[in-house]
Amino acid sequence: MKESPRQVNTPATKRQITCRNKDTEQVHLIVGAPGLKLDHEKIYVMQIINTILGGGLSSRLFQEIREQRGLVYSVYSYHSSYHDTGLFGVYAGLSKQNVDEVLALIFKQVRDIQVNGVKEEELHRAREQLKGNLYLSLENVNTRMSRLGKSQLYLGRVVAPEEIINKVNKVTISDIQELAKEVLDPQGFSLASIGPWDDCGSLERTISNLL
Repeated sequence: MKESPRQVNTPATKRQITCRNKDTEQVHLIVGAPGLKLDHEKIYVMQIINTILGGGLSSRLFQEIREQRGLVYSVYSYHSSYHDTGLFGVYAGLSKQNVDEVLALIFKQVRDIQVNGVKEEELHRAREQLKGNLYLSLENVNTRMSRLGKSQLYLGRVVAPEEIINKVNKVTISDIQELAKEVLDPQGFSLASIGPWDDCGSLERTISNLL
């Protein structure tokens, strides 16, 4: 007999700024917000947004902040989905003196997707990247079994690769802009950082100025 996944309530969240002092050469920071749970109808829209924004060497964040400006050692975005909730985040590893500028650029790119959407070539590239990653994952036994187990545990069924590809292909530019406005509001972003901080005051002022 097929057993349905356990139903739980989505946890409540609120915006927070947290920093920890550590004697390191660079600052590590993450800005993020609640994402989408695994069975959300717009999960593949979210994955494409993540790919365009910071999911690879051709992404907006990597190209502008790392390649063009050289302000970070590393920058990327990610989206993790679970049974009852999800997490969207942007990570950056950088020198302390670049924090204000990098946060401003991250927020700028998020807002640009909300206001102006994305280009057709960006959508096409993101689609192909997601599909390529899926095909490659099928060649690795551990990755394949992990995907099947997660799908069964969280969704109560196995999602076929063909279903994923079909849904990825149906994502439109308007879908992306609509979801970005709904989920990626910088007003709701939390921030966590570790590095040579005396206190969180400067981070809090930076975020307040950006909002």
